[in-house]
Amino acid sequence: AIGEFQEVLRLTQEDGQEAQAQAYEMLGEVFVRQGRPPAATITWFDRAALLYVQKQMNNEACRAYERIIQVEPTNKEALNSLGELYTKLNLKEKAVAVYRTMADMFEKEGTALDKVIQLYETIIQLEPQNRPIGEKLVGIYSSILQRGQSNVSIRSRLIEHLVRQQRNTELPPHYLAMAQYHLERGMTDEAVKALRRLLEIDSHNVEA
Repeated sequence: AIGEFQEVLRLTQEDGQEAQAQAYEMLGEVFVRQGRPPAATITWFDRAALLYVQKQMNNEACRAYERIIQVEPTNKEALNSLGELYTKLNLKEKAVAVYRTMADMFEKEGTALDKVIQLYETIIQLEPQNRPIGEKLVGIYSSILQRGQSNVSIRSRLIEHLVRQQRNTELPPHYLAMAQYHLERGMTDEAVKALRRLLEIDSHNVEA
């Protein structure tokens, strides 16, 4: 242990953020082995990660954030940062796994539906054909619309995901609702667009 602290001391006296970050990581590992409380331990890995990010050393930053999550699996800040770094590194599967974990955490807490939606939408951006997540979003948006039919932005998102999943039989009432919404506000062009889309999938719809 004395040798480790001597190495940490040497690194902290060197110039450069990389050496500083390495020193913080070493201190974090010392704290892990000593069984220190998570809050005290992750501070060092967090400092290291921030320095690595500043130096655009993304792989090293991932390593530091991964250690934080090993110490404290529910650390949302570290999970979010790790998801962003995985995305930058084009490690889509890892990014999706992290965002799924976060979404599950928020869902269990039941107090941040907007964050759940944002995370699922991020996953769809990474994996457009991820049907289970698409179905989750359809369910969430449908539930919101049941409480407020006039929420046009939510209906637009619902339509987008129904189209992506080729659930055409569920689309007509939503296109009609969009057309009606736009007509009531004098937005004729938008209403016509909605009706045209309806007719493309249901040419026999009498109401249109």
